[in-house]
Amino acid sequence: MRAERADKKPAAQAKVRFTVTGGTGTTFEGGATTVTVTTKADGVAKAPALLAGGKPGALTVKATLLGTTKPVTLGLRGEVTAPRADKLVRTDETELTCEAGATFEGRIALTATRDGEAAPGVAATATVLAGADPADGEKAADKGPYFLTPGDEPAEDRRTRELPLTTDAKGNLLLPELHTDDTTGTFRLRVETTGGAVVVLELKVTEAA
Repeated sequence: MRAERADKKPAAQAKVRFTVTGGTGTTFEGGATTVTVTTKADGVAKAPALLAGGKPGALTVKATLLGTTKPVTLGLRGEVTAPRADKLVRTDETELTCEAGATFEGRIALTATRDGEAAPGVAATATVLAGADPADGEKAADKGPYFLTPGDEPAEDRRTRELPLTTDAKGNLLLPELHTDDTTGTFRLRVETTGGAVVVLELKVTEAA
């Protein structure tokens, strides 16, 4: 911000208060939401760097010139966007085959990146889809492989084929165990992150031995 006197000359050694507001948790470097800065000889006051908070949403930074009979305030709007990934890959190529009424061996692991770097804290959704062909639709299947949500309720009440997930600090996703009901056939598991990174895996459920 550049402060000027009434004659349009730089207002040196003036006090400017910067305040950041909003529900994103954004602060200035050092953790404060309000800082006061003294202008330099050219009238410029520079606030500390902004550190984005952990919640997406809008924020406002207000700069108020102090020490005048009528303080002048300038407002700037900003936004914190949700963490995103542009690439999602599975960490191994083991075939995903399981007998009906059993549990797939091992847990499916994936890694999310953005611009080649690990993408932590990215929201994702894993959805079990019916059929092996995209023409079968992109809605969650009503039978076949399923996850179990946490809780004390009976397993039957915790079955889900659409599960929200979040990448860890290294951008990794480790899906919960994937179980099967008595339906055989080929299904798809679609995992998509905020930012549009997508992986579609084929799931095969065979007759129980």
